[in-house]
Amino acid sequence: MDKSILEYIGVSIEMKKTAFLMIGLILIVGVPLISQNKSKHTKSVRTTLVDLHRVDSSIIASGNLIHKDRVELRAEVIGKVVEIFVKEGDQVKAGQLLMRIDDEQYKARVNQQSAQVSRQKSELSSLFLDLEIATRQWQRQQKLFKQGLSTQSQHDEAHYRKASAELKLESGKSALAHSKALLEETQETLNKTRISAPIDGVLTSLDVAIGETVVSGTMNMIGSSIMTISNENSLVTEVYVDEADAAALVIGLPVEVFVIASPNTPLKGRVSFIANTAKRRPGRNNLSFAVEIALDDVSHSFLRPGMSCRAEIFTNKLDSVLALPLSAIMFSEAESKYYVFVNDNGTAKKVSVKVGTSDDQMQQMISGVTQGQQVLVGPAKILRRLSHGDSISLIESKKL
Repeated sequence: MDKSILEYIGVSIEMKKTAFLMIGLILIVGVPLISQNKSKHTKSVRTTLVDLHRVDSSIIASGNLIHKDRVELRAEVIGKVVEIFVKEGDQVKAGQLLMRIDDEQYKARVNQQSAQVSRQKSELSSLFLDLEIATRQWQRQQKLFKQGLSTQSQHDEAHYRKASAELKLESGKSALAHSKALLEETQETLNKTRISAPIDGVLTSLDVAIGETVVSGTMNMIGSSIMTISNENSLVTEVYVDEADAAALVIGLPVEVFVIASPNTPLKGRVSFIANTAKRRPGRNNLSFAVEIALDDVSHSFLRPGMSCRAEIFTNKLDSVLALPLSAIMFSEAESKYYVFVNDNGTAKKVSVKVGTSDDQMQQMISGVTQGQQVLVGPAKILRRLSHGDSISLIESKKL
């Protein structure tokens, strides 16, 4: 056989070997790549089953414990505190003397005004005598004038003296009444130097000490705070609810209160008062309504007025309703609809849903899903990028 033909045949065989090797390599390398590429498009997700749950819709608000029945005593006179007969925490009775302010200058004013009243009483007695004399002279002149034994000028002069005596007596009476009123006023001011309890209760705050000077209030300034007396059985929680949540408030709603002294002990209570007007509170940007919560039991030893607290006001309680975790609920801005992803045999199926009441964990499902369906709940970063029809694999599936 020709040598050139043999060489050609040899080259062809080598080319075929090389081609088969290349195909083999492609099959060996390409299959895992295809498998790996497919795995990249499968999303690993967690799911839960649609089931019946309890959903408690609530409003969270913060505030303080206060005594609803309390009286804050303020100074009504200016003076130095000379005696204090009680201390914070003492039980007091209505009318009990609590404190005394220096009263020397007020006693002096009372004595001065009392002397003025006595002097005017004496002057008034003299004016009564003057009127009595003037009246008798007038009566005598009338008789003499009728008999022609007195002149017209004498008759008129007697009449004027009587009228003048009457005017002076009326003026004296007015002056005495004015002096008596001033005496009562100075006496009342003197009485204000002695601070007595207006109600039965406990002294919850004592704001002054012996030797301090207190001042009375004016139109532009309130008087010095002296002390506060409270009815210890009137302890309530006062919280401030944002105006956006106020529409859901009604008297009688159940509440759980957590005070800072015992954060793990919920105190049961009910809404007992809702302010009519929203106000801007210190440290709050929005307007809020003051809400009072009557506690069922105020006998706990750790309760003190002024303590910070947090209240959960339950606006709606639903038992045994279809619900899903909040993490499963998505919202489409473009469609203005809520939706969830359902596991449809390894494929994510986007389903529009209608939602109802929610709490801090669960959302009521009104329509769109049925009990027992497997719904995707996470991870959140996967759900945000998930699309209808995406392939999914389960990390875990649990019933909440």
